[in-house]
Amino acid sequence: MSVGFIGAGQLAHALVKGFTSAGVIATQRIIASSPDTDLPTVAGLRKMGAILTTSNKEVVNKSDVLFLAVKPHIIPFVLDEIGPDIEDRHLIVSCAAGVTISSIEKKLLQYRPFPKVMRCMTNTPVVVREGATVYATGTHAEVEDGKLLEQLMASVGFCTEVEEDLIDAVTGLSGSGPAYAFTALDALADGGVKMGLPRRLAVRLGAQALLVSNIIVSHCHTSLHCHTSLHCHTSLHCHTSLHCHTSLHCHTSLHCHTSLHCHTSLHCHTSLHCHTSLHCHISLHCNTSLHCHTSLHCHISLHCHISSHCHTSLHCHTSLHCHISLHCNTSLHCHISLHCNTSLHCHTSLHCHISSHCHISSHCHTSLHCHTSLHCHTSLHCHLSLHCHTSLHCHTSLHCHIITLSHIIHHTVTYHYTVTHHYSSGLTGQ
Repeated sequence: MSVGFIGAGQLAHALVKGFTSAGVIATQRIIASSPDTDLPTVAGLRKMGAILTTSNKEVVNKSDVLFLAVKPHIIPFVLDEIGPDIEDRHLIVSCAAGVTISSIEKKLLQYRPFPKVMRCMTNTPVVVREGATVYATGTHAEVEDGKLLEQLMASVGFCTEVEEDLIDAVTGLSGSGPAYAFTALDALADGGVKMGLPRRLAVRLGAQALLVSNIIVSHCHTSLHCHTSLHCHTSLHCHTSLHCHTSLHCHTSLHCHTSLHCHTSLHCHTSLHCHTSLHCHISLHCNTSLHCHTSLHCHISLHCHISSHCHTSLHCHTSLHCHISLHCNTSLHCHISLHCNTSLHCHTSLHCHISSHCHISSHCHTSLHCHTSLHCHTSLHCHLSLHCHTSLHCHTSLHCHIITLSHIIHHTVTYHYTVTHHYSSGLTGQ
């Protein structure tokens, strides 16, 4: 079998290189014609070992399978030129976009009664044997002719038979598809360069992304369907319980600082992208309960005798800062139920007993900082029901008993007590 190409442009060059790389035909059995012998593709074909000529008739006479690889508007002139030389052994394969099998057959019927014509649409990736080709069979072409063409084209990529009226759609999709992919790759690389990547690395990473996407899709074999009635149920139950008990007993000259920092953070992100017929319900129940009990019991007994100066100073500062912030942004097509129960129980008990005949100073600082933050982001379109219950119970009890017995001169008792309570709650929903 010998193969001929009328036209020695990019498509002919890519097919010849693919065929010879696949080993389906030797280069010395390939002939191509071109009126311009200075084309780079002509030089490339000659370098590969193919036969080059300026005569279309010579190509017809020396080939069995004849590819018409010229521009669509040139096809009628080529057919008029080679028509008288077409024989029964010839299988004519047109690669011209938009030129129908019937129009080619009509021309050739002037010279031969049963011309065997086929039409194919391929693309330039055949040069690396990764092309995509579809073909349609003419009126007089036989099953064996289709098998022969498919054998050739399958050696340089994917090949399948389709109805002729689908070939125009394939022309826009896979025929021009590589150009779209190169444009997308260029855009990906531009983005990488703007982020600081070297151009060569950005292009390589973008190409790898497109390559692996193609491999994954090719292995799927069938299309991905996300159709009809999709019901999704996601249930998340979180329970965080913190119990803290601090007990401090001090006697004589006691400086106490008790600091309890409790931070409970729950971050939930659920993103679901679905197409067509999505029925969803979202219910979010959040219960945050904070119970704080601070009890300070102080007993001071002071006995002073004879020329004694006694100073008793008690400074107690209890500060409770509670900030509860709930931000919910829900945009979903599914059913998501989130139950979060965060319970914080803190008990701080300080018992101080001081008995002295001198200067007694007691500084007690109890600080409780509780921060509960719940961030939920659900990206879907649906129905949102949000029930939030925030309960804060704070009990501060201070019992002080001071007994002073002084006989003479001077006695001073200073008492400072400050209770600071901050509570902030923010709730936003969309």
